[in-house]
Amino acid sequence: MSNFYRGEQNKKYTLDESVFEKIDTPEKAYWLGYIIADGGVEYKPSRKLVINIKESDSGHLGKFRDFIKGDIPVKIYGEYKSPRATVRICRRKIVSDLEKFGVCQNKSNSIRLPKIPKRYMPDCIRGIYDGDGCLHKDKKGQYRLSFYGGDSGLLRDISDYIAKNLQLKERKVMKTGDIKYSSHAIVYGGTQQASKILNHMKVNGDEPSLERKHTMEVI
Repeated sequence: MSNFYRGEQNKKYTLDESVFEKIDTPEKAYWLGYIIADGGVEYKPSRKLVINIKESDSGHLGKFRDFIKGDIPVKIYGEYKSPRATVRICRRKIVSDLEKFGVCQNKSNSIRLPKIPKRYMPDCIRGIYDGDGCLHKDKKGQYRLSFYGGDSGLLRDISDYIAKNLQLKERKVMKTGDIKYSSHAIVYGGTQQASKILNHMKVNGDEPSLERKHTMEVI
């Protein structure tokens, strides 16, 4: 357990700052993927990790807090319009360790799949999917599974990984023009393909995960 640090409003919080020093468990790989999708680092006024998600998923940040063995608060902003849940972690070591895996300021322009042990890649991709993925039914009642991102490089890596490991055809990265889900996407159409990807992402277990993104029902 690390020493205390002075964060917002001079409050003191604890956490395990070495948690991302090495990606050697499925849970670490998952949260690295989730941060790649929904987190980022800031350098001013201090170096910090920030995760900012919609308020209805705030319980997931509670799982992250448990993972880092911390007592950092999950704060809600914008209560009256599109409320967001946020955690801020002011730890130089955590930021430095995440930078080794490509998590940096303005990462959406340069992020790629991190170099971690292959056996943990399904968990990492599950984290990316939970942060920037979507499962829905089309008009024909077939499921479509999508990954979104601001940079095409990460999505090309995911498409290549799925093609090699699940024997599904590589997907072309499309521009979406949808600011809600950033500007690029890859889409897997058909319930059979969507189910195959969902099952692969859980090969090492299904926790942690955002259950609503893994349940085949009308979303």
